[in-house]
Amino acid sequence: MNCDKCGNETIECHVDQGLSGFIVKNPEGAKLFTNSKLSVIKPIVCIRCGYTEWYAETPEKLL
Repeated sequence: MNCDKCGNETIECHVDQGLSGFIVKNPEGAKLFTNSKLSVIKPIVCIRCGYTEWYAETPEKLL
Protein backbone atom coordinates (compact mmCIF):
# COMPACT_ATOMS: atom_id res chain seq x y z
CA MET A 1 0.00 0.00 0.00
CA ASN A 2 1.29 3.47 -0.82
CA CYS A 3 0.78 6.78 1.01
CA ASP A 4 -2.09 8.94 -0.25
CA LYS A 5 -0.09 12.10 0.47
CA CYS A 6 3.42 11.42 -0.89
CA GLY A 7 3.16 8.04 -2.65
CA ASN A 8 5.85 6.40 -0.52
CA GLU A 9 5.68 3.00 1.22
CA THR A 10 3.41 2.49 4.25
CA ILE A 11 3.49 -0.08 7.03
CA GLU A 12 0.75 -1.54 9.22
CA CYS A 13 1.41 -0.74 12.85
CA HIS A 14 -0.08 -1.84 16.16
CA VAL A 15 -1.36 0.25 19.04
CA ASP A 16 0.42 -0.41 22.34
CA GLN A 17 -2.56 0.42 24.56
CA GLY A 18 -5.22 -2.02 25.69
CA LEU A 19 -5.58 -5.76 25.18
CA SER A 20 -6.13 -5.84 21.42
CA GLY A 21 -5.69 -2.23 20.35
CA PHE A 22 -8.34 0.42 19.87
CA ILE A 23 -11.82 -0.57 18.77
CA VAL A 24 -14.64 1.26 17.00
CA LYS A 25 -18.27 0.54 17.80
CA ASN A 26 -21.48 1.02 15.86
CA PRO A 27 -23.49 3.46 18.00
CA GLU A 28 -26.68 1.56 17.15
CA GLY A 29 -25.36 -1.57 18.89
CA ALA A 30 -26.06 -2.50 22.48
CA LYS A 31 -24.74 -0.37 25.32
CA LEU A 32 -21.14 -0.23 26.59
CA PHE A 33 -19.73 -3.72 27.33
CA THR A 34 -22.38 -5.77 25.50
CA ASN A 35 -22.04 -4.05 22.10
CA SER A 36 -20.86 -6.77 19.68
CA LYS A 37 -20.95 -4.43 16.66
CA LEU A 38 -17.27 -3.59 16.81
CA SER A 39 -13.93 -3.91 15.05
CA VAL A 40 -10.30 -3.48 16.05
CA ILE A 41 -8.70 -0.62 14.14
CA LYS A 42 -5.05 -0.46 13.10
CA PRO A 43 -2.94 2.45 11.88
CA ILE A 44 -1.22 2.40 8.49
CA VAL A 45 1.77 4.80 8.66
CA CYS A 46 3.86 6.30 5.84
CA ILE A 47 7.54 5.65 6.54
CA ARG A 48 8.51 8.89 4.80
CA CYS A 49 6.08 11.67 5.75
CA GLY A 50 4.31 10.06 8.72
CA TYR A 51 0.79 10.41 7.30
CA THR A 52 -1.42 7.92 9.14
CA GLU A 53 -4.75 6.31 8.25
CA TRP A 54 -6.82 3.95 10.40
CA TYR A 55 -8.43 0.78 9.03
CA ALA A 56 -10.99 -1.52 10.60
CA GLU A 57 -9.79 -5.14 10.69
CA THR A 58 -13.33 -6.55 10.39
CA PRO A 59 -15.63 -3.78 9.09
CA GLU A 60 -18.42 -6.27 8.32
CA LYS A 61 -18.84 -6.84 12.09
CA LEU A 62 -19.97 -3.22 12.47
CA LEU A 63 -23.29 -3.99 10.73
